[in-house]
Amino acid sequence: MEMAKSLKLLVHHIPKSSEACVAAKFSESLVDILQQENVGSMLSENEVKVSCHLSKNRLVLSAPSESKKLSTESHSCGILARPPFCPIKQLDKNQLLNLSPQTRLRGVNVGVAMLFESADNNILLTKRASNMRTFPNVWVPPGGHIDPGETFEEAAFREAHEEIGISFNPVNTISESRLLGLWESVFPPWLMSGLPKRHHVVIYLHVKGKQTAQEVNSLINLQQNEVACSAWICPCQAKRIVQSDPQFSLDKDCGQCNDTNTCHRTGDSDLCGTVVQTEQTVQTTSIPFKPMLSMIKENMRERVSTGTKFALKLWLETAFKTN
Repeated sequence: MEMAKSLKLLVHHIPKSSEACVAAKFSESLVDILQQENVGSMLSENEVKVSCHLSKNRLVLSAPSESKKLSTESHSCGILARPPFCPIKQLDKNQLLNLSPQTRLRGVNVGVAMLFESADNNILLTKRASNMRTFPNVWVPPGGHIDPGETFEEAAFREAHEEIGISFNPVNTISESRLLGLWESVFPPWLMSGLPKRHHVVIYLHVKGKQTAQEVNSLINLQQNEVACSAWICPCQAKRIVQSDPQFSLDKDCGQCNDTNTCHRTGDSDLCGTVVQTEQTVQTTSIPFKPMLSMIKENMRERVSTGTKFALKLWLETAFKTN
């Protein structure tokens, strides 16, 4: 589901000096705000440790040390990150004044994306349709907005069903679900493409399934107006995608495939297990892997989103690091 539709759920944060939640402003970076309020939670210029909690149609963020202010309800801790070129971070005073009143009042919306891992350790990515208003032709995990009253998982499962036609039953099809991290996403993603129009915090979940990629392929039914195609990447391919971006680095032992027969460690081999839907038919075909390594900053250019690279990095570091 397109992120721009997530207008019901807004981001709030808890200042260190206050017990009350404060609505996040469209024109302010959440990374900056949380770093300034809680210096001890800062990991780098573009990363900060946070505690997050859904309550009363709000995503509430705070430093982990302040999580006690989130009441007795459950919360999750993770890393909130942004790209170095984040447009909100780079806005100058004149550009800020040029934001329309409607845009300034939007606040920061919330989305969820599911990094779905098959039983044979492949990750499913989807390519957004070329007609999408935001991030057309970009490879991302299934995801979208969170409806009022939904948990992160419920929203991720609903969106995945709407986009790729798969029903996720936590008992029969899911073996694990956990929060990976949070990403501050802005569209357009670069100031050279225009002033910001959308500002989101995207919750990335890692969901491990009980079926192989091939078994899941037989169940995929893409929603054509939103998803152009879907493809599976192995850990080694995920590592190459992450390392193609100078923002991210990985330990050399991260991202080694268990199945050397299906691994593509070198070269630009076609993506395996790709499903493409044309009109009313579903086809298994091959799609070049090389565009997934693209760093060209053009809105219509095929590439993997920076937030997705961030999520893949966290997945590789926690699930595939060998000692």
